[in-house]
Amino acid sequence: LAIGNARSFDAARRASVMVIPFGGDLFYRDAAGEIAQLTDSQDPEIDPKLCDDGTMVAFVRKGELAVLDVKTKKETALTHGAPEGVTRGLSDFIAQEEFDEESGFWWSPGCDKIAYLEVDERGVETVPVMGYRDSRPDWMQQRYPRAGSKNPEVRAGILDLKTKKTTGLTSNGSGGGLT
Repeated sequence: LAIGNARSFDAARRASVMVIPFGGDLFYRDAAGEIAQLTDSQDPEIDPKLCDDGTMVAFVRKGELAVLDVKTKKETALTHGAPEGVTRGLSDFIAQEEFDEESGFWWSPGCDKIAYLEVDERGVETVPVMGYRDSRPDWMQQRYPRAGSKNPEVRAGILDLKTKKTTGLTSNGSGGGLT
């Protein structure tokens, strides 16, 4: 299987494997260099990341976190039920543009937990933005927090893969971070 013009990948830290997003689906390159397709879905997998040992890949699809066992190709939804305007595992516009935070989730070193952001943009104004789809200009609607207007509400949590339960993180109130 050849993947032409793939421009990004994520490599495991403790294994010689990688996941390659291409054409809206995910492909896996094993230590021997063999490539296998992991997903074949109508909706794209966004921000795929391998856990450190390379046995699982997490991603966001339709605003919800999911994990896939690369050996069995069994996919498990980790979050579900977010209303329109709420995403889990994606960072918001301000975080991406102003703080260079491209991702909204992170694996634990033991591959047993995922820290993630829940972003509620329902109160953020929607504005028309010129974009490009299929190499053509296209007007699209994007939530954009203009100066002086409402910003998204962001919460952080740690999801335990065994129990599928999220523990919310809260500010300690002193400006010193999350607890």
